[in-house]
Amino acid sequence: MAEQTFAAGDKVEWGSRDLRYVIDAGPFKGHRGPYFIVHAEGAERQYTANAADLTVLPAFEIGARVVHDGEPCTVTAGPFVDKYDPARSWYVVENADGSHETSSVNYLTAAPADEPIKADDRVRVLEDHPSGSQLSAGDVVTVTAVYHAGTAHEYYGTARADGGWYVKASEVERADDSNTFTHDGVTYDLDAEYCDGDGDHWQFSADTLHSDGTPLMGMNGMTAWSHSSLQYVLTSYGPLRKV
Repeated sequence: MAEQTFAAGDKVEWGSRDLRYVIDAGPFKGHRGPYFIVHAEGAERQYTANAADLTVLPAFEIGARVVHDGEPCTVTAGPFVDKYDPARSWYVVENADGSHETSSVNYLTAAPADEPIKADDRVRVLEDHPSGSQLSAGDVVTVTAVYHAGTAHEYYGTARADGGWYVKASEVERADDSNTFTHDGVTYDLDAEYCDGDGDHWQFSADTLHSDGTPLMGMNGMTAWSHSSLQYVLTSYGPLRKV
């Protein structure tokens, strides 16, 4: 069997250790055979590792966000070995429109990492009652504090007009910074005021969604009614015109 070769930057497994490691330098000649200098991902301390104990990891894992032909996509299968060139591998990726295609690893690059969520960012809730809160899937709240940032235990303090809650990072996603909502092909500015067919003015309630999935609205400066969703207002009093 051919001896494995590694290059600086390669991600590897080291024996039965649970961590992933990165090759820093090597190979060097040792009395037990060639070895490399490695460090664990996310750490700085370096170690010497025998080449025989290292196994190269795939360039991309299933679910990884990558860029192909300048467009973001997601790895859904692979790597597969090229039958005509065993040194080459390829993956199946899913495009933004749901279509799939294959690509050599040489034409894929890791997508830029998302900016970490910080205080004052807006996030959208992914499930009902995250961490036992009163929030519902689709609600948008403002992050007031970040705890254990960058770890598996990251969570946020959040708030909106009717209260504040703690939620796990896995229970939310970053919301669009533009603070808009699109319904039936029309995009509404949630910070703006709208006028209905009767001349009454409507404002959106801060970060609150009705069970029909559209934002609640209040009329002429009043607090939003529990039933006055954007969909209800459009059906009963629409169309709406931005003031």
